[in-house]
Order: sequence, then structure tokens, then C-alpha cells
Amino acid sequence: VGIFIEGCHAQHVKMELKDPFHNDESELRAKITEVDPKVVYLISPNNPTGTEWQPSFIESLCKENPQRIVIADEAYHEFAKLPSSSQLVQSLPNLIVTRTFSKCFGLAALRIGFLMAHEDTVGEMMKLYNSKSVNMLAQLAASEALRNRDFYMNYAKEVCEARDWLVRDLRAAGLEARAGGGNFLCVKMPQGISPVEVVERMTKRDIFMRDIHGRFPGFIRITAGTMEQMRRVAAELKTELRL
Repeated sequence: VGIFIEGCHAQHVKMELKDPFHNDESELRAKITEVDPKVVYLISPNNPTGTEWQPSFIESLCKENPQRIVIADEAYHEFAKLPSSSQLVQSLPNLIVTRTFSKCFGLAALRIGFLMAHEDTVGEMMKLYNSKSVNMLAQLAASEALRNRDFYMNYAKEVCEARDWLVRDLRAAGLEARAGGGNFLCVKMPQGISPVEVVERMTKRDIFMRDIHGRFPGFIRITAGTMEQMRRVAAELKTELRL
């Protein structure tokens, strides 16, 4: 997105929510009124907070702003708790819903995704379409992934169950753990414990986490996997923190 913004010489206005773990609809509406953007870009679920926008709110936003394009980035939709906004595109010409094969489908290296929009909107976008933008290997891999969609959806279901179990387990141990949609959760380290050092020590245990302390003080991000993997993560993290 950043590359396209630079190429169009557009002004990118980032919105910082007062509570990053809660999507405030009134905050967003106020920001739109203040900035008067041509495009509103929403991420649902958001990485790393897992926050999601209700489809009913996205519908209202599109109807309130018919002169603006609203993009709903649903890269992590397969792990989401809320329904997709894709069912709205036929009645909302200014709504674009994007997806990727990089997350649940595991095809990140092939750089392929897709979008859903009203046929008139797609028609306008096709005027700029580059048929060589996605290579044949990526197209074949994505097609095969869709033919085996049930396999991936079962995997996503297992990951969501493991994610929610890990949140409950860490909370029971006294940690602040947060997860919405997405195949990840945020965990706040106890007072006086450095998230950077915890991540480094867990790496030595062959468990890879991400330090997000710079943006979310005290927090680390854990990517969810299978239940077996998350049980090991819970045990090793609690051992590391002496819980």
C-alpha cells in the first residue's frame, strides 16, 4: 500500500485509536470528517491487536460516504470472529474487500491475493489491470489452494481454538492476554520484565515471538499454531516467567 501511495503522491493519514485494542466507530467518523479523505482503509482483523470492524458499521460508513472508496482489508479473515463484509459489495459500489493467500493458505512467497467489489468498480479497475502482475506459478498454487479450501478451513478452525485456549491459560496464570480475530495474540509481560529479553530467551528455546513493546508497551506478540504447539508455548513461557 505504501508503494502505491508514494507512486500516486497521495497523502497518507494514519489514525491512532485511543485504545488500540478497541475499534471506536465514533473516533473513525470524527477522523473522516476532519481529514476528508478520498479513500478509507480499514483492516479487519487488525495485526497485531486482532480488532475487527462490524460489517453493519462498514455498510453504514459506505452509505454515509458515497463519494469515498472504503477498503476492507480482510487478510486474516479465515481466523476472524466476525462475518466478512464481502456480502455487501453487490449493493455498495464504493466498497472493496481484499483478501490474500499469504496467511491461512501459506503462499506468502508467491505474493497473490484477490478482491471483491461491485461489478462497476471492478470494471474501472480492469482498465489498469496488468495481466503479468501475478506469475503463472502463483495462479496455479492459488487455484489448487481454493480446490482444497476445506483442508485450510479446518486448519484455521484448529488455530482459532488453540489461540483462544492459550489466552485462557495465560490469563489463568495471571498474565494480560488479548486476542480478537487473527492467528495471533498479544501478551503483556509482568512489571519489571523486559519483553525484548523474553523474546530473546524464548528464541533459544526454539519458540519465536515478536517484541511489539515499541508500539504497545510491555507486550509481545505470539502467532498461534496447533493445540500441541500452543501447549508447549504456554508451558515454556510460564517457566521463563516463573509463573
